[in-house]
Amino acid sequence: LKGLRNGHVSLVASQALALKFLPEQIRRFRERHPGVSFSVRIADRGEALKALMAFEAELAVVVFPKMSSDVLQLIMVAQPVVALMSTLHPLAEQNTVRLSECLNYPLVLPDASLGVGELLHPILVRRTNKAQISAETNSFELMRGLLQDNRSVGFQVAIGAPDSLQEGAITSRPIDERDVPTAPLICAQLRGRTLPVAAARFADQLTQQLDDMETSN
Repeated sequence: LKGLRNGHVSLVASQALALKFLPEQIRRFRERHPGVSFSVRIADRGEALKALMAFEAELAVVVFPKMSSDVLQLIMVAQPVVALMSTLHPLAEQNTVRLSECLNYPLVLPDASLGVGELLHPILVRRTNKAQISAETNSFELMRGLLQDNRSVGFQVAIGAPDSLQEGAITSRPIDERDVPTAPLICAQLRGRTLPVAAARFADQLTQQLDDMETSN
């Protein structure tokens, strides 16, 4: 109980979790335990697991991580890939899109340091019609800025897609599951490490929420 009155949680996470998921989860946890503080580092998937193994973070929440035997997976959920675009983009009128339709427009791609980039690159290489790549970046914030030209298309996992009510100018559309496989989203800790009370309770909340999200989908 003392650990929840004055505790601290350190975690490292993929950019996809920074927009909505982690802020909501931290707010929820602190409503019940206002004495608990957080340090959150946003890192690519390779750096995230290195931070766990270097004891720089207690928990990692990562899209498509490069797993190690030193890392204990607490939960894995499948995340569909979505297309990001301006609300004024022609594809925004559709409920779902095909990858071939996205290739008719300039692409803003996540680079290979990001899980979505790692997933998409081999698929795009196999496509016979050559993609027009206007930019490649490790920043989803930059991507959303570039998509405001009303023509370009970007990619993200569903949990990181902007909320249309909040983001206004940018929306997301599911990509047909026949075209792009789901990306694994993993919550993990260092194997053999006993977590402080606050971190263990927050891990329980994260795994429950992720499990509920997958069940509802």
